[in-house]
Amino acid sequence: MTGTSFGNSKESVTALYKQYVRPVMEYACPAWTPGLARMHHDTMQRTQNAALRIATGSTRSTPVQHLHNECKVIPLRQHMDMRGAQFMAKAEGTSHPCHHFHTPTATPRAVRMTPARHLKDCLEAVPPCPQDTSIVRHIHNTYASRAIEERGANTILGRPLRRLTLQRLCFPELTGSTCAG
Repeated sequence: MTGTSFGNSKESVTALYKQYVRPVMEYACPAWTPGLARMHHDTMQRTQNAALRIATGSTRSTPVQHLHNECKVIPLRQHMDMRGAQFMAKAEGTSHPCHHFHTPTATPRAVRMTPARHLKDCLEAVPPCPQDTSIVRHIHNTYASRAIEERGANTILGRPLRRLTLQRLCFPELTGSTCAG
């Protein structure tokens, strides 16, 4: 598919990762994510980082933040929490088979964090949904916005990255800027 001197575009390889690899890693993640040990989560994140490095042709020393920026992918933990919040939002309907998650029952033993409690916390962390937006899209936009805000400053520039639009690059006379290169 790709190598150092040949291969598909970054967008194609990233799309393949998002469509084939990540769904396998995240299969049924709302059920097992709350109990996932940090070590196992880190292993999964390293798998995502390796896929993003392949897609971008980056070296191992490339900061993970840069990989996420370049491929427009949020960290795996945040993505799994987003999927869980979307699941809980869908389960609010009384006809949903998992609606019972919204009415927790007492367990015979002390459980630190049940999957239902963790997912409910993820859903409660999302601000109220605007009227013209679906709840699933709103949750996605909220988690994506948070991930972008958390990225912070670029390590080399010392400030957050700004994306140049195609219009600014191709038609500088329209924006009042000069074209470099």
